Amino acid sequence: MQALADSQFAQIVGGIAEARGMTEDDVRELFDAGPYLGQEAVDTGLVDAVMYEYEVYAQLRETLGDAF
Repeated sequence: MQALADSQFAQIVGGIAEARGMTEDDVRELFDAGPYLGQEAVDTGLVDAVMYEYEVYAQLRETLGDAF
């Protein structure tokens, strides 16, 4: 089970690092220093924004138009 969890974590770290333009070591350090609340998560670069559900839907409608 530990090997499976380690493998999953490595994939998650790799994906975040690639998507966010960070090194895997940077992502691991951020995980170790967490958890982050709201603006802290934005400031670290782990998330783009913190929004209410209605704000997310409004942005999706604006971005995707009729496809949404």
